[in-house]
Amino acid sequence: MKIVTLGMSPYIYLSHAKIHSLILKDLFFSHHQVACIATGHDTTYFLPELDKDNHPRYYYQFDQHKVPLVPLNHTKDPAIHVYEILKVFSPDIILTIGDFNDHLYIKAVKMFLDNPIKWLAVLVNYSYPINEKNKEIIQDLDGIICTNSFTFKMFQPHLSTKQIKLSYVGSTKNETEKSQHSGFKVMVCGKNTQGDNLPLIMQALSEINLPDINLYLHTNMFDQGDYDLNLLKERFDPQGLFISFPDKYVSLIDGYPENEYLEKLLNIDIFINLSVNSASAISVFESLACGCWPLMSNTACHRDIAHLIAKNNPQFKSDEFLVNCTEWMVRGENYINIPHPQDFKEKIKNLHDKKKGGSTLNYQELLNTCNHSSFLKDVRNMIEIVKNSNSTLCVENLEEI
Repeated sequence: MKIVTLGMSPYIYLSHAKIHSLILKDLFFSHHQVACIATGHDTTYFLPELDKDNHPRYYYQFDQHKVPLVPLNHTKDPAIHVYEILKVFSPDIILTIGDFNDHLYIKAVKMFLDNPIKWLAVLVNYSYPINEKNKEIIQDLDGIICTNSFTFKMFQPHLSTKQIKLSYVGSTKNETEKSQHSGFKVMVCGKNTQGDNLPLIMQALSEINLPDINLYLHTNMFDQGDYDLNLLKERFDPQGLFISFPDKYVSLIDGYPENEYLEKLLNIDIFINLSVNSASAISVFESLACGCWPLMSNTACHRDIAHLIAKNNPQFKSDEFLVNCTEWMVRGENYINIPHPQDFKEKIKNLHDKKKGGSTLNYQELLNTCNHSSFLKDVRNMIEIVKNSNSTLCVENLEEI
């Protein structure tokens, strides 16, 4: 089957991009004819190859294989550019990865294509509620994979049961044993943006009385971001006692090798994610696979993880892993969730005391059901459903003049 994917460049070190990468590789090894349209692709860093006619061609390369990649040109209307690309590739299915609002224009693209095309959306959705002006576009979707139950519940009433599926991206299992270390080590993996709340974590941990705590922030501090993180480190940790940053270059397009990142997680007690939304919580799933305890903002996929942990560990309540938040409406009539600093301090102290007291968590069942293999299997199954579905043709009656 011919499939074109559309999402964030699979080279970028972000959750949406990682999901795009996972799907591309799986489609390729499942013997589909696949190409991708990539947003946010840095053409000055990832250089093209020249074809036999000396024309530049971009590819996503992995394991000695490569998939055609077309950077989405933001100087054009995205609908026009995507239409032009799909005319060339003429796929059976377009598979989008991202928030629902990222790809509303696909409705117009489908309308103007000469050959019918199916639309499958992997909704790594962070915005809510569904804007009333855009609800009709849901009917143009032939299938949806939701990466958290909050999104699933939003879209389920608008589709048939066959068209929608909840599937957690999860993580690969890690067989390496947890490292033994002294002190109490916590880690954050987030972007240098307001949405990931790194300053809140730095300040709150500087104000609580936990003398054995060490905070490691795995962040793209070498990219231009919302904060001067070195300045904040001097402000909240002037003696350089408990805050540390990556000792190698880390950016959105150049990160740690995966094995080195996993070594960091294996040396951590608590993994913190206080982002204002959580579409897939991949970083949290990865930390669980390395035996870390999570502390998360009370949003979408984070809530799912907390409930799954509490279900398998009755000595804990799900709220112990969630920091209370306040909803705040932002541009686009969508909500974000702002974590409460005081509740964060209380929750981190509670987990510190339980961890030091010898409490343990069992993640085995969670990791058995929430993993890359299960997620990709659900995507493949939905592709078959979409392939065999009947497209809906809408006809509008016109009155005679």
